[in-house]
Amino acid sequence: MQLEIYSDLVCPWCFIGKKRLERALESFDHSFEIVWKPFILNAGMPEEGMERRQYRLKKFGSLEYSNELDAQVIEAGKTCNIDFNFNDRTPNTKAGHLLVQFARNKCNQNDLMESIFQAYFCFNKDIGNLETLTQIGSLHGLPKDQLLDYIGNLESHEQLQEEIGKAKSLNLSSVPSVVIGSKLAFSGAYNPSAIKDILSGFALAH
Repeated sequence: MQLEIYSDLVCPWCFIGKKRLERALESFDHSFEIVWKPFILNAGMPEEGMERRQYRLKKFGSLEYSNELDAQVIEAGKTCNIDFNFNDRTPNTKAGHLLVQFARNKCNQNDLMESIFQAYFCFNKDIGNLETLTQIGSLHGLPKDQLLDYIGNLESHEQLQEEIGKAKSLNLSSVPSVVIGSKLAFSGAYNPSAIKDILSGFALAH
Protein backbone atom coordinates (compact mmCIF):
# COMPACT_ATOMS: atom_id res chain seq x y z
CA MET A 1 0.00 0.00 0.00
CA GLN A 2 1.31 3.43 -0.93
CA LEU A 3 1.01 6.30 1.53
CA GLU A 4 1.35 9.79 0.10
CA ILE A 5 2.30 12.22 2.86
CA TYR A 6 1.71 15.88 2.16
CA SER A 7 3.86 18.07 4.37
CA ASP A 8 5.88 21.24 4.60
CA LEU A 9 9.48 21.13 5.73
CA VAL A 10 8.99 23.79 8.42
CA CYS A 11 5.95 22.10 9.95
CA PRO A 12 6.92 20.67 13.36
CA TRP A 13 3.78 18.55 13.53
CA CYS A 14 4.84 16.94 10.23
CA PHE A 15 8.05 15.81 11.94
CA ILE A 16 6.09 14.53 14.94
CA GLY A 17 3.55 12.92 12.61
CA LYS A 18 6.36 11.15 10.75
CA LYS A 19 7.64 9.59 13.96
CA ARG A 20 4.18 8.52 15.06
CA LEU A 21 3.40 7.04 11.65
CA GLU A 22 6.64 5.05 11.68
CA ARG A 23 5.76 3.69 15.11
CA ALA A 24 2.33 2.65 13.85
CA LEU A 25 3.78 0.91 10.78
CA GLU A 26 5.97 -1.27 12.99
CA SER A 27 2.85 -3.18 14.04
CA PHE A 28 2.06 -4.35 10.48
CA ASP A 29 3.46 -7.53 8.93
CA HIS A 30 3.58 -6.04 5.43
CA SER A 31 5.50 -3.02 4.21
CA PHE A 32 4.19 0.33 3.02
CA GLU A 33 5.59 2.56 0.30
CA ILE A 34 5.92 6.10 1.63
CA VAL A 35 6.00 8.97 -0.85
CA TRP A 36 6.49 12.52 0.40
CA LYS A 37 4.52 15.24 -1.38
CA PRO A 38 4.86 19.04 -1.15
CA PHE A 39 2.61 21.47 0.66
CA ILE A 40 3.49 25.15 1.05
CA LEU A 41 2.30 26.69 4.32
CA ASN A 42 3.84 30.11 3.67
CA ALA A 43 3.13 30.94 0.04
CA GLY A 44 4.21 34.55 0.46
CA MET A 45 7.52 33.77 2.15
CA PRO A 46 10.42 35.79 0.62
CA GLU A 47 12.95 33.66 -1.23
CA GLU A 48 15.57 34.45 1.39
CA GLY A 49 13.19 33.59 4.24
CA MET A 50 12.68 35.85 7.24
CA GLU A 51 13.38 36.12 10.94
CA ARG A 52 11.24 33.53 12.75
CA ARG A 53 10.26 35.92 15.54
CA GLN A 54 8.98 38.43 12.99
CA TYR A 55 7.16 35.74 11.02
CA ARG A 56 5.49 34.22 14.07
CA LEU A 57 4.39 37.62 15.37
CA LYS A 58 2.80 38.39 12.01
CA LYS A 59 1.11 35.00 11.78
CA PHE A 60 -0.14 34.55 15.34
CA GLY A 61 -0.55 38.13 16.53
CA SER A 62 1.55 37.82 19.67
CA LEU A 63 4.82 36.29 20.72
CA GLU A 64 3.19 35.00 23.91
CA TYR A 65 0.77 32.85 21.88
CA SER A 66 3.61 31.79 19.60
CA ASN A 67 5.63 30.66 22.61
CA GLU A 68 2.65 28.70 23.95
CA LEU A 69 2.41 26.84 20.64
CA ASP A 70 6.15 26.15 20.68
CA ALA A 71 5.84 24.72 24.19
CA GLN A 72 3.13 22.32 23.02
CA VAL A 73 5.35 21.16 20.16
CA ILE A 74 8.34 20.66 22.46
CA GLU A 75 6.29 18.48 24.83
CA ALA A 76 4.86 16.43 21.99
CA GLY A 77 8.34 16.06 20.52
CA LYS A 78 9.65 14.52 23.72
CA THR A 79 7.27 11.59 23.28
CA CYS A 80 8.92 10.91 19.90
CA ASN A 81 12.52 11.49 20.98
CA ILE A 82 12.69 14.80 19.12
CA ASP A 83 14.68 17.53 20.82
CA PHE A 84 13.24 20.67 19.22
CA ASN A 85 15.67 23.59 19.01
CA PHE A 86 13.77 26.17 17.02
CA ASN A 87 15.66 28.00 14.29
CA ASP A 88 16.10 31.77 14.34
CA ARG A 89 14.84 32.00 10.77
CA THR A 90 11.90 30.64 8.82
CA PRO A 91 13.04 29.67 5.31
CA ASN A 92 11.32 29.53 1.98
CA THR A 93 10.83 25.78 1.45
CA LYS A 94 10.50 25.53 -2.34
CA ALA A 95 14.14 24.55 -2.90
CA GLY A 96 13.84 21.98 -0.12
CA HIS A 97 10.76 20.49 -1.75
CA LEU A 98 12.69 20.29 -5.02
CA LEU A 99 15.37 18.28 -3.19
CA VAL A 100 12.70 15.85 -1.96
CA GLN A 101 11.18 15.68 -5.44
CA PHE A 102 14.61 15.04 -7.01
CA ALA A 103 15.27 12.24 -4.52
CA ARG A 104 12.22 10.21 -5.55
CA ASN A 105 13.47 6.85 -6.86
CA LYS A 106 17.09 7.89 -6.22
CA CYS A 107 17.37 7.27 -2.50
CA ASN A 108 15.21 6.46 0.51
CA GLN A 109 12.95 9.51 0.50
CA ASN A 110 11.76 8.85 4.04
CA ASP A 111 15.34 8.83 5.37
CA LEU A 112 16.01 12.06 3.48
CA MET A 113 13.01 13.71 5.12
CA GLU A 114 14.38 12.67 8.50
CA SER A 115 17.66 14.42 7.70
CA ILE A 116 15.88 17.58 6.56
CA PHE A 117 13.66 17.72 9.64
CA GLN A 118 16.62 17.04 11.94
CA ALA A 119 18.71 19.73 10.23
CA TYR A 120 16.05 22.40 10.62
CA PHE A 121 14.34 21.55 13.89
CA CYS A 122 17.25 20.18 15.91
CA PHE A 123 20.46 21.65 14.49
CA ASN A 124 19.44 25.17 13.42
CA LYS A 125 20.33 24.67 9.76
CA ASP A 126 18.89 26.96 7.08
CA ILE A 127 17.08 24.53 4.79
CA GLY A 128 16.34 27.33 2.36
CA ASN A 129 20.08 27.57 1.66
CA LEU A 130 21.33 25.62 -1.35
CA GLU A 131 24.63 24.70 0.28
CA THR A 132 22.76 23.21 3.22
CA LEU A 133 20.46 21.27 0.90
CA THR A 134 23.32 19.86 -1.18
CA GLN A 135 25.09 18.79 2.02
CA ILE A 136 21.96 16.95 3.13
CA GLY A 137 21.56 15.45 -0.32
CA SER A 138 25.14 14.20 -0.37
CA LEU A 139 24.48 12.24 2.81
CA HIS A 140 22.00 10.22 0.76
CA GLY A 141 24.13 9.79 -2.34
CA LEU A 142 22.63 12.63 -4.36
CA PRO A 143 25.28 14.34 -6.58
CA LYS A 144 25.63 18.05 -5.84
CA ASP A 145 25.91 19.17 -9.47
CA GLN A 146 22.88 17.17 -10.56
CA LEU A 147 20.83 18.45 -7.64
CA LEU A 148 21.73 22.10 -8.32
CA ASP A 149 20.90 21.67 -12.00
CA TYR A 150 17.56 20.17 -11.03
CA ILE A 151 16.72 22.97 -8.59
CA GLY A 152 17.59 25.57 -11.23
CA ASN A 153 15.57 23.89 -13.97
CA LEU A 154 12.26 25.51 -14.98
CA GLU A 155 10.68 22.14 -15.70
CA SER A 156 11.43 21.02 -12.14
CA HIS A 157 9.62 24.07 -10.76
CA GLU A 158 6.65 23.44 -13.04
CA GLN A 159 6.49 19.84 -11.79
CA LEU A 160 6.61 21.09 -8.19
CA GLN A 161 3.73 23.48 -8.83
CA GLU A 162 1.77 20.61 -10.35
CA GLU A 163 2.35 18.51 -7.24
CA ILE A 164 1.34 21.42 -5.00
CA GLY A 165 -1.80 21.77 -7.13
CA LYS A 166 -2.71 18.14 -6.37
CA ALA A 167 -2.97 19.04 -2.69
CA LYS A 168 -5.44 21.76 -3.58
CA SER A 169 -7.45 19.39 -5.77
CA LEU A 170 -7.70 17.04 -2.79
CA ASN A 171 -8.96 19.98 -0.68
CA LEU A 172 -6.09 19.59 1.77
CA SER A 173 -5.91 22.56 4.11
CA SER A 174 -3.48 21.33 6.77
CA VAL A 175 -0.49 19.08 7.16
CA PRO A 176 0.56 16.43 7.69
CA SER A 177 -2.07 14.79 5.50
CA VAL A 178 -1.89 11.14 4.46
CA VAL A 179 -3.52 10.16 1.19
CA ILE A 180 -4.19 6.59 0.06
CA GLY A 181 -5.42 5.91 -3.46
CA SER A 182 -6.33 9.58 -4.05
CA LYS A 183 -8.44 9.59 -0.87
CA LEU A 184 -7.60 11.46 2.32
CA ALA A 185 -6.92 8.95 5.09
CA PHE A 186 -6.27 11.49 7.85
CA SER A 187 -4.85 14.94 8.56
CA GLY A 188 -2.83 15.66 11.67
CA ALA A 189 -0.18 14.05 13.86
CA TYR A 190 -2.42 11.23 15.14
CA ASN A 191 -1.14 8.91 17.83
CA PRO A 192 0.21 5.55 16.61
CA SER A 193 -2.78 3.48 17.73
CA ALA A 194 -5.23 5.73 15.88
CA ILE A 195 -3.06 5.60 12.75
CA LYS A 196 -2.95 1.81 12.96
CA ASP A 197 -6.75 1.64 13.11
CA ILE A 198 -7.14 3.95 10.11
CA LEU A 199 -4.62 2.08 7.97
CA SER A 200 -6.15 -1.27 8.94
CA GLY A 201 -9.52 0.00 7.77
CA PHE A 202 -8.10 1.04 4.41
CA ALA A 203 -6.35 -2.31 4.02
CA LEU A 204 -9.59 -4.20 4.63
CA ALA A 205 -11.45 -1.99 2.18
CA HIS A 206 -8.90 -2.69 -0.53
